[in-house]
Amino acid sequence: MSETAETAPRILVSVQPVAVDRATAASMLAMSVDSFERYVQPDVRLVRQGKLRPVPVAELERWVEANAGHVRLTGTLNRSSLGPQAKAAPRNACDAHGGPNQRRRDLPWLD
Repeated sequence: MSETAETAPRILVSVQPVAVDRATAASMLAMSVDSFERYVQPDVRLVRQGKLRPVPVAELERWVEANAGHVRLTGTLNRSSLGPQAKAAPRNACDAHGGPNQRRRDLPWLD
């Protein structure tokens, strides 16, 4: 090209996909393909195109809206906030019932 020739400005366009494959759909929902096929795929419509089954992004958004819940955090919960009746959780099965040689009083049918 010569120095006098002007080049046309380039226009960059961002294209959002309308439908994606199952692996991408699972990734968009932060889950494995197996979990996607088990929990999400039965509830969304798929595009039937030969052997391909792309998932419309709008269907994924609809599924998220329908299945989203609210998590309510009311503060930290620790044993001191539960009062004096709160005990430490047992470290293993033996601690849960008093030790390896102790009778399980909570299971009388084992006498």
